[in-house]
Amino acid sequence: MTYDILLATKDSKVGIDIKRAISHAKLQFKLIDVISRLNTISTVRNKMNELILLDLKLPNEDFERFMFYLNQRNDEIPIILLTKMEALKDKIEVLRNLPIYDCIESSSNEKQVLSMLENFIKLLDVDMDKKFARVEYLKKENVFVCTFKNMETFFLSRKNISEDDGSEVVSAKIDKKGYFIEVKLKSGKEYELVWDFVRHMCDESYEYHISKIQQGHKISPEEIGNRIYTLRKQKNMTQDDLELRTSIKRANISRIESGKHYPNLETLEKIAGAFEIPVAQLIVK
Repeated sequence: MTYDILLATKDSKVGIDIKRAISHAKLQFKLIDVISRLNTISTVRNKMNELILLDLKLPNEDFERFMFYLNQRNDEIPIILLTKMEALKDKIEVLRNLPIYDCIESSSNEKQVLSMLENFIKLLDVDMDKKFARVEYLKKENVFVCTFKNMETFFLSRKNISEDDGSEVVSAKIDKKGYFIEVKLKSGKEYELVWDFVRHMCDESYEYHISKIQQGHKISPEEIGNRIYTLRKQKNMTQDDLELRTSIKRANISRIESGKHYPNLETLEKIAGAFEIPVAQLIVK
């Protein structure tokens, strides 16, 4: 796999140093230099960049322009600063709310650059099959095209989304951490597509794929109720707490836990979200 790195610098020596280090790396990196206003706009907006190397010696105007477009993004792309630690004091207020991973004090220290990048990539590889890289809505086909960080792509039909009222899609954006997609409809309704729901509906290799449930792997309402009760206790939550987190009435939670009601998928998604677990964990043997 190739990892896209955005290098923000106008110092040719820094560019040469970083390119040399990357050419000696065991992992595959794709490097993009920011050298013009046009490049700044297009490259910073590119949601496929996994990492930004930011040279704090950028001229003020370029730095401010870069920060402007960086703040337009809706994710938290990690940043490694190219600077000496003492130089941070002049930029501390601007950088305060950004996801700064670390600093490389000297771009000419190839060993330090390589070590930093390779350690960082180990973190990037976590949950590649659970984090979205991009999403696109195809109006004519009425489907969401969901691509994960590991480059798997799935087509999710809106007819399989219980919260969707069929009105026009205004926007579909990946949340900052990458685990779900935020959808807004013209009717004013909003909902989230969590990674495991997409795989549950679309990925036949996923252990909790809908076909496996439909083939007789679905458990009884009593078993579902018992799982929810057990998980709620493990989380030290009362039924009132669960009601607050899910907007499901306490009386209905009680009926579900006692096995008197088989909850629909939308209800199960809300409960699973409150427990921070895949929804399929509640319903698959």
